[in-house]
Amino acid sequence: MQAERDWAIECGCLSVSNRETNTATHMNRRVEMNQAKRLFFLLPAMFLLPSGLELRAQTVDAETIIQRYLDAVGGREAIEKIHSRVAKGTFAMADMGMYAPFESYIRTPDRYRFRLDFAGMGSAENGVNGDIAWQTNPMAGPRILSGSERLAALQQARIEPLLNWRDFFVSAEASGPESLGDRSVYKVVFTPEKGSPMTCYFDADSGLLVRADVEQGGQRIQSEISDYREVDGVKVPFKMTMSGSQFRFELLVESVEHNVEIPDETFSLPAEIARLVEQP
Repeated sequence: MQAERDWAIECGCLSVSNRETNTATHMNRRVEMNQAKRLFFLLPAMFLLPSGLELRAQTVDAETIIQRYLDAVGGREAIEKIHSRVAKGTFAMADMGMYAPFESYIRTPDRYRFRLDFAGMGSAENGVNGDIAWQTNPMAGPRILSGSERLAALQQARIEPLLNWRDFFVSAEASGPESLGDRSVYKVVFTPEKGSPMTCYFDADSGLLVRADVEQGGQRIQSEISDYREVDGVKVPFKMTMSGSQFRFELLVESVEHNVEIPDETFSLPAEIARLVEQP
């Protein structure tokens, strides 16, 4: 009932007097939920593989780190054998007691859809269809993405964005090793033609991507990537923890399927997005 009341407040369905009874805690909760839902398109590639190779040189270039990572995944041939991916799992904001199922669909190179269902409050979605990147949720409404938001969304339509990273970035600069918590990492900063760079941290021993940071909406969004499991010969991280100045949530993957036939209509633009596209 509380979720339904909050939803009614957000939609303007309750009177002003009812709105005044809503506590600051509930307002903060909606703000954090809205921020979290708008950030799903920022998720970096979740499909990475640890390497057994050693990289001990004190100075390395970005190409070396990226190639090592791609070799660890299984190489270009192995990656290109995967044409589609369906992942399902749970979105969790444990400190708020909030949980919701999600589904993610990828058909490389330019089709993507992510759906998150909140009981009693509607769904949040974002996707890519060709060169159109979009987002909609019950609080912020429909949006056509542009700039760094669009760039991040387009990466989600690739099984492995780093396979052809120059499709998204104009340069990559490496440094390290350096300390990140209790591990040694190499850092690679990927810079797009426009917008904010993405900073990736690769474990110096395993070669795994363990964290990715981006600037979005005036705050730094940090993604911690872990719990890698092998699926069809490649390893997929089954846990991602995302945090910013006002939120923290987890995406817990429960199943992954590759080379699934995904119907075209899965990637169709929602009606409200199609109307925005048609506007002059």
